[in-house]
Amino acid sequence: MRMRIVISAFFAFILAGNISASTPDKLIPSEKNGKFGFVNTDNKLVVDYIYDNVKYFMEGYAAVNKNGKWGYVDESGTLVIATQFDQADNFLNGYAAVQVNGKWGYINSAGELAIPCQFDLAGSFFTSMAAVRISGKWGFVDKQGKMIVPADYDFVTGFSKGSARVEKDGTYNYVDIDGHTLIEWKSAR
Repeated sequence: MRMRIVISAFFAFILAGNISASTPDKLIPSEKNGKFGFVNTDNKLVVDYIYDNVKYFMEGYAAVNKNGKWGYVDESGTLVIATQFDQADNFLNGYAAVQVNGKWGYINSAGELAIPCQFDLAGSFFTSMAAVRISGKWGFVDKQGKMIVPADYDFVTGFSKGSARVEKDGTYNYVDIDGHTLIEWKSAR
């Protein structure tokens, strides 16, 4: 019986500080015969090999794909949010970006659509805001779905310490959580 554990991504997660290497109750994606499940750090099977694809556990949930649709399992392996999404990201700060019919929105940990699927792309809520793309331009929404920083930018980074780097037409700025420009400079392209 040959079993391959997705080790490289796991260690990348550990190095990034997302999972503690010493926490024995964390589950790790594992693949066997083209199907995915989860093992614990002792390599004991916890969630059977029934999924076509899986992501790592974050905030107690892991996105799982079965028959082309994504949903979420809890750490016991129970499917707690039905496989209904075209794409699904990990939970972060209580929300996960999901895609339905080519548009992205956000669900909460109860599986309720908290922000309707209306964006071309959607980032994670690393803080109280997430980057979203509409018609090729980026901006930021809060957890109620209100556009806080207008989608006027060609490129954005996530917020860190109250500001985010944004770029528009070769000009780079830092904006605060209210969308006000803090620093502006022109690229030397």
